[in-house]
Amino acid sequence: MKLRSRILLMLLLMVILFCGCVNLFTYTDLRSEGYVYPNDISKAKLLMQEMSVAHRNHLWDGIQTYNVQLEEESFGFFGKKSSPFKELDMTFSLNYIPKTFDGLMEIRSGKEKGQFWGVQEGKTYQRIEENVFVKENDAYQFSINTYQYFLELPNRITEATIVDYLGSETIDGIAADGVIVSWNTLEPQRDIDQFVIWLHSKTKRIVKVEYTIREKFKFVKGEAFYKGYKEYDGFLLPTEIASRSNIKKNGYIHVKQIKGFTPNVLSIDQLRPL
Repeated sequence: MKLRSRILLMLLLMVILFCGCVNLFTYTDLRSEGYVYPNDISKAKLLMQEMSVAHRNHLWDGIQTYNVQLEEESFGFFGKKSSPFKELDMTFSLNYIPKTFDGLMEIRSGKEKGQFWGVQEGKTYQRIEENVFVKENDAYQFSINTYQYFLELPNRITEATIVDYLGSETIDGIAADGVIVSWNTLEPQRDIDQFVIWLHSKTKRIVKVEYTIREKFKFVKGEAFYKGYKEYDGFLLPTEIASRSNIKKNGYIHVKQIKGFTPNVLSIDQLRPL
């Protein structure tokens, strides 16, 4: 780990310890208190099927790439430290190959305006005009991959191998049903995340997603609220994804606004320059 990353990690841990926000020594567990597996697996599978239909997941199979225009506002110390950008309010464009982790970001505001950063098969690269250079950058790699996963989440979360029904809850005045999903087991695992998908009881659209971030810290969990659904070329996407975390007691850490979505702008070869 580079010296700068170590210093930032130490500062982050010191702030968390000072705030008493989380327990650093245990894995975050998204299972509700008193939950015993299995609860209602059949209902969970049905809800996931209904979610897939509601979000028109079949459309992802009909495109090779896509472009999405995003604006993101980050808030406070933790918002800044968990963002790859130098400023808190940013505009950028992303091109992806669905169901992969290959993507290209163009920064369109701030001090880094005009820069291109991409990820291909786990390698981060920078594009300057027509030249491409492999260049390690953990912050951009993690963020480019994370943006993609949460954009495609209604489709990609169906790859989970184990699901169960958690129960019902009212979220911002919306009646919702919760499904916990993971891989292999629903118990906390060292390098595999848990997700809880909260679905609108009538439309079956995602209202909120709870998630762990094992890749970064075992004690961190977050919530993403999917709001203002809109149709883009047949695809149904939220116009806003607002995120919170247990490391920040009050308010959002990031709010993303989707400003545009267009399939097949770039080719697969253009997004795999390495």
